[in-house]
Amino acid sequence: MIPRWLKITPGIVLFFLMLVFPAASNMFPIKAALLAVVFVSCLLLWMDQLHISQEIGFITLAMSAIGAFFCVLGAMRGTPGATSCITVYVLWPLVYLVIISGIRHDSMFRSLDKAVLWSCAAVVLLGFGFYLSALGLIPDVPLLNEILKPEEIGFSMGDGYTRLAIPGLNTMSFLTPFLMAVLVSRKYGRKLRVALWAILVLGCILILFSGRRAMEIIMLASPLIIFAISRFQPDSDRRKTRESLIRAVAVLALLIGVAIPVFGSAYGITFSGITDRFMAAFDFSMNSSDDSPQARTEQTHALLKEWEQRPIIGAGFGATSHGSLRSEETPWAYELYYLALLFQTGIIGLGAYCLAVLWIYYSAVRIIKAGGQAAQIMFPVLVGMTGFLIASASNPYLSKFDGLWVIFLPVAIINHWKLSPEFRGALMPVPEHS
Repeated sequence: MIPRWLKITPGIVLFFLMLVFPAASNMFPIKAALLAVVFVSCLLLWMDQLHISQEIGFITLAMSAIGAFFCVLGAMRGTPGATSCITVYVLWPLVYLVIISGIRHDSMFRSLDKAVLWSCAAVVLLGFGFYLSALGLIPDVPLLNEILKPEEIGFSMGDGYTRLAIPGLNTMSFLTPFLMAVLVSRKYGRKLRVALWAILVLGCILILFSGRRAMEIIMLASPLIIFAISRFQPDSDRRKTRESLIRAVAVLALLIGVAIPVFGSAYGITFSGITDRFMAAFDFSMNSSDDSPQARTEQTHALLKEWEQRPIIGAGFGATSHGSLRSEETPWAYELYYLALLFQTGIIGLGAYCLAVLWIYYSAVRIIKAGGQAAQIMFPVLVGMTGFLIASASNPYLSKFDGLWVIFLPVAIINHWKLSPEFRGALMPVPEHS
């Protein structure tokens, strides 16, 4: 008999790598091998029992069929990326459906929950390691130099700010609101709580030092997201969450307000420099010092102009706009992901995907209202998913396998909640240590 912890280890390791090293090309062979092990293991479990609710099975198959339709439409119209889009919109949803069927025990969700927390710590530590090495304060981080290619990482200094590029930062739009929601909604032992607080504070500082404006927006919006979703918690939980949230925001503002001047002053990093770079993202004038707003404005006009030609059904997956090319290698993948989805699938396609996401929110809210350990797990996941979806408006995170887990993690929780009455029961135990 193989111990359960050994059975789930490949899946946990794969999940951890997806969060910490998303889209890292050197990690592809390891992820592919782990995915094959997880996929085959879950398929073998189907011989015993198909642990998928009919509703989730139908919705996933329907969305995969819709994806196939728009891929075929794109192929018929000769779009350059139609074949490449098959994996994202047809194959990967089916793969995730199989993986979800293998998550059959409450303890698996607690393991995934811990994996998210460990991933957050790893991203922050690796990010700061690279940042400090770029400043010359510590030697190069060997792990990063071996795992990541030179073009996947980057560092530069501006007038009062710095810019940092590292793959793990992409998931901070989920991890930051997730961790904040965890700290304001759950009970932990003192040591673990202090450690999580340290990770959150360092993570927020790393986001500010990275110059990644989408992440900064999510960081600032996290308290509002938590406040809004806490509305669906039972009364006693809602009061505790909101009281903790007020304290958390005050403590974060104080610690970050002290840390930036203390550390940044030696390297010319100032609040005004960080603020000026942040505000430059909203300067769409021709005199703007930042070309990013102008590029996105050009992309917006080009995609909308192309969409107006086929507003109902779109141009098909893999289509490109002649007025704006994002990349020579993948010209069909645009930063303005939702606008590109409208251009490629029209009102019908975008409407179908929006309805699927709304169904996730509806089901997740039902779980949060019901309380219990499922609600404790779902609450920060829904907060994190909301942050990630907001960030995806200007980044094509959802067009990769390493990004789709944000959609299917809450679906997995919903699936187990529907099929396992025990999952709706008692609260999670209070962990003293990580």
